[in-house]
Amino acid sequence: MASAPLLSTALQRDSNVGGKEMTVFSVCVPTYNRPECIPQLIDCFSQQTFESFELIIVDDGSVEDICSLVKSLAPESLIWCCLKVENGGRARALNKAFDKAKGELIIIFDDDDYMPPDGLATLWHVWESIPAHDRENYWGVAGTCTDVEGRILGLPFPTEGDFSYAQWLNHGSTFGDKKEAIRTALISDFRFRVYPSERRCPTSLLFMWMSQSYRIRVTNRPCAVKTYRDDGLSKDILESRRRSGLTSQEYYRSAMRLTIDVNVMTRLRWASNASRFFLHGLFRRGSSHRRRELKNVVVLVVGVPVGLLLWLKDLMELQKGRKK
Repeated sequence: MASAPLLSTALQRDSNVGGKEMTVFSVCVPTYNRPECIPQLIDCFSQQTFESFELIIVDDGSVEDICSLVKSLAPESLIWCCLKVENGGRARALNKAFDKAKGELIIIFDDDDYMPPDGLATLWHVWESIPAHDRENYWGVAGTCTDVEGRILGLPFPTEGDFSYAQWLNHGSTFGDKKEAIRTALISDFRFRVYPSERRCPTSLLFMWMSQSYRIRVTNRPCAVKTYRDDGLSKDILESRRRSGLTSQEYYRSAMRLTIDVNVMTRLRWASNASRFFLHGLFRRGSSHRRRELKNVVVLVVGVPVGLLLWLKDLMELQKGRKK
């Protein structure tokens, strides 16, 4: 059963942070059965040089009482909130965190990662470089991530400053994990769809959705350190996508409907993967549902070429009508 959130004493005393009118960052951390990660998580955010933030941890039905562990470790100066919910996967946990977020910017953070002491300050300086009157035209800011030895993951952004997600997808030069801070006002109407028994949550879908209408400003300064545990969803990304087939196919189908300017090969890859992971999700579901969906697949496969022939027939008839 979900329970009332456990709050830090600082958060109970005052909703403002550091004398500011509004908390700048809401760091949202879903966690499940990883109590060994919590000390490092609390430690890294306790050492941040930038203080205007709140830490929102969502315990997704762990066996151990994560919220009590957080309470025992967090210093009084740390602004935090911990919610205990029934196990429902990363997507639902993030939705719960979004409901609680009070900051100007939201950061989605993995429980096994950590942030250097200047991580939040780096993202704040990038956000601050955007004139206040122009920030409504941006969905947020982003920096790079490193491994535990300090090497940047993937390749750096080709340029610092304003950037688009279409560049991200088309050029492939920035592939690799990045750390984004998203304008909270844009997330107010966005929630991840939750599929029972599926654990994957492709957060990049959120970034693509916002990139249709807004810009992002980026820096190549590292803002987070990724660890990639053996039990993590990123360790075997193909297996993770296969096990969350319906979530994965929704990601690719949604990507195909976006209006951002990406090349034909990228869209072809999206279309192929939408069908690929739809079938993975289909064959992991119940037999009655599977039979019903398979009928739809057969009808679609047959219907597309038939529809194409009818479309060509219509064009030929229209052409004849114009000649008359």
